[in-house]
Order: sequence, then C-alpha cells, then structure tokens
Amino acid sequence: MARTCLPSTFALNLAQGMATRIEREGSESQVRRHLPSLICGERIAAVSLSEPGAGSDFSAIATWAERAAGGWRLHGTKAWVTNGAHADLALVYAQTEPGSGAAGIASFLVELHADGVSRAADVPLIGGHAIGAATIVLDGVFVADDDLFAPPGQAFKRALTGITGARIHVSAMACGIVADSLARAVDHGRVRHSFGRPLIEHQGLRWSLADVATGLEAARALTYSAAQRIAAGADATLAAAHAKRFSADMALSGVAACMQAMGGVGLRADLPFGRHLAAARIVAYVDGTTEMMRDRIGADLARRRGGRPNPEAPR
Repeated sequence: MARTCLPSTFALNLAQGMATRIEREGSESQVRRHLPSLICGERIAAVSLSEPGAGSDFSAIATWAERAAGGWRLHGTKAWVTNGAHADLALVYAQTEPGSGAAGIASFLVELHADGVSRAADVPLIGGHAIGAATIVLDGVFVADDDLFAPPGQAFKRALTGITGARIHVSAMACGIVADSLARAVDHGRVRHSFGRPLIEHQGLRWSLADVATGLEAARALTYSAAQRIAAGADATLAAAHAKRFSADMALSGVAACMQAMGGVGLRADLPFGRHLAAARIVAYVDGTTEMMRDRIGADLARRRGGRPNPEAPR
C-alpha cells in the first residue's frame, strides 16, 4: 500500500492497530462498545501520545487526569495526533500523579465528540496531508472508569511495546516507497536511450540503481528480522531500532537516487517521486526520530562489557 501512498497507509495502519489493541488488551465492555464500529470503518481511531512540550521524551507528558465521581477528568493538549482531524475515538495518555514520571501515566479511551474536546486547525505536513495530523485540546473531558484502558504502572510499558511494533511497520512502508521508485527508474532506463543505447546499459546509472537495490534488500532483511522477533514473542526493541534507522536513511537516499536516474522526468508532478521524497522525510520522524534510533543502538553498545557482546542482547 505504501508504494502508492505512505501517509494514507500510515493513517490506516494506526487505525487498524487501535482496533487490534482494543481486541487484545481491552475489557469485555470496551471490546463490545468500541470494536465493531472500528472494524467496519464506521468510526476512526487515533492515539494521543505527543504534546507541544513532550515528543520523544514520552514520560514528560503534561496532560493530567484527576479523579471524579465515576471516572476521571482529563486536561491538556495533545499534538501531532495522526487521524486527529477526523477521528471519533482516541487512546489518550495522561499523568495521574504529577512528579511520578512514567509510573503515574495511565491511558484512556476518549470520545472525541464529547464535551470539552476541541481540535485546533489541522497540522499542515509536507506531502503528508493524508495523515490527518491535528492538535486536540482536552478541557475537563469526563472519561468513565469503564474506559480506563491501562492503569498507572501498565500504560507506559504497553505504549513502548506498541511503538516497537509501529517502528517495524514504518520500516516496511519505507521499503515500499523505494521499491516503487526503483521499479519506475529501471523501466525508464530500459526504454529511454542515450548515445545509441538504453540508459540502463550505462555503467553510472546501473551502479547507482544497484546501490539502491542492495539498500532495499538490506532494509527488508532488517524489517523481517525484527518482525520475526515480534511474532516469536521475543524482545524486538533493538531490532526495531536497527530496522527503522536503516530504512529511514535508505528511503531518503534511495528515492533521491531513483529520481535522479529519471532525469527531468523525475520532476513531473504526475509521477510519485516528489510524494515519495516527502514521505521519506516523514519516516525519519514518526514513531521515534532517526536520532532516537541511533541513541538506542548506541546505548546498547555502551552496555556491552569490554567490547564483548552482551549475552542478554537480542541477536
């Protein structure tokens, strides 16, 4: 799907992921009330993690939840909410004990048409309109106890697990935009002639596209390796960081190289290279920046003793 439009795929994947999370982690009441409408597409879901002052440092969120009769009242502002422009339901993370950091964070299923919910103007993203990013303001929004999704002590850990899986999904999407770009560049090189022979027969072009192909295969291998760890129930945190870091860099350079191989044709607005290039930039930010991935990988290296591999680290 990402070969056609990565932002649309990202938005749909998040909505589907929310339905999956409710099915796996929700209470019987939450499954009964929310899941059917999400599965059939009558309603769209979102996840609210980031805030104007808290992005990569998720434990620093300022949105807070106070106890009320029969439930909670949520106060705060969530930013960069995927599907936020049109979502009906959101999984909102809020601090229940100021000063307690990750230990006090809980998550709630919030109806986005409830009293006290307002949405700021859509966040305009270069090449990412389909993501539907928006800012959501919560002004004393009441959430019944029945829609507490994960209590303090569990919500933060569940969020990190979900982000690990999301990073693998994004890596796969990055492979998609490069695969489409490469196929188009190769087809163009076969039919376009220069100096009496097809472009693909010129060593400079052929080597450039060969490098893209190798990068794509490497990114796919890292992505599948991380996905297999998830499927096996193993810790995929480091594997996902490797996959997303490499895939993000590979996508940016790979799409640019394929675009260059097309010559001036690559600039045509009716071809997807411009969209793919913008999407490659989006990949570098969503579900953890490229810098965060490098830091996580570097932290694992720092934990190794005397240059010897950590026996507890996933291989």
